[in-house]
Amino acid sequence: MRLFAERILSKWPLAIFALALLSSCSSEKQGTSFELSKTYDSGAVSAVLELSSQEISVAEFLELRLTVTAPKDYLLQVPEPESDFGEFSLADYFVEQDLITLDAQLKREVTYLLEPFLSGDYVLPPLEIDYWPSGNAVSPPKRFKTKEIPVTVSSVLSPEETSPELRDIASIGELPVSHLLRWIAVLAALLLSAAYFLKKDKIVSGDEDIPVTPAHVLALRELEELLGKGMIARGEFSAFHAELTSILRRYIENGLGLRALSRTTLEFMAAVDEDAVFSEKHKATLQPFLNHCDLVKFAGITPESDSIEQTIKTCRGFIENTSGAAAPGNGGEL
Repeated sequence: MRLFAERILSKWPLAIFALALLSSCSSEKQGTSFELSKTYDSGAVSAVLELSSQEISVAEFLELRLTVTAPKDYLLQVPEPESDFGEFSLADYFVEQDLITLDAQLKREVTYLLEPFLSGDYVLPPLEIDYWPSGNAVSPPKRFKTKEIPVTVSSVLSPEETSPELRDIASIGELPVSHLLRWIAVLAALLLSAAYFLKKDKIVSGDEDIPVTPAHVLALRELEELLGKGMIARGEFSAFHAELTSILRRYIENGLGLRALSRTTLEFMAAVDEDAVFSEKHKATLQPFLNHCDLVKFAGITPESDSIEQTIKTCRGFIENTSGAAAPGNGGEL
């Protein structure tokens, strides 16, 4: 909203009317407070399920957060967006990057934003969590479930309005003149603002291509920005290697189409081995690179200068060598 306001104020003062109308309807986003929290334990694997509320209206969203903890060498599979959420539809889906805790536990957090259809009393079905203690997804997984949770969805109408009668709308002539003039001014400001920006920014209905920065260009730019932060000189080796691996994982996910940010190194390399788009040469490059970064991040080792330079070179080389495969329509082997 702030950037939108600055754009309007810098380009055209008349649009202040439209901004005032929009600002009156907006509210600052607050962090979610979860009213319900339940813990489930299945030996080495545990899960905490949090629910924003068990009573919502049809105009509200239901936020569900699932946090799963397991030994770091386990493979985990949390419910995917296609999972069954009963009478609720999935409006959005957020996956936090996996964390390794100080006691060597893998922690995965995922949030589901659910939307009700109609008012009534419903049951949120159990969520299924699969895990592989061996770290090998080829063998059948072990599974445990959460329990059903009742949720009440209320109507936004009052009881007497559940079957509202149709009434004639007031004619324009019945509106006070001051109100009518105010709304005409606001409507004119909105229309003029839209016309101005359509002309100024040449916004078209889809006939004109919108330039997109290639994934490898973004990744190399992020790498140069990271090197310019001076983290190595300050001895921030763990944070530096964490950002370095994030750059490479983000490039692989956005440019090569393989989910990388929300997976552990073990899970990610298992997926790489099964993906025909990666050559043996690049598989052999990724494994030691990620293992070395994990040692610096989690084991707290202090790398030598030559080792740091080689790690940076490996990251840059992988991005540059696979940039052709990241182009749209290229599905061949790297």
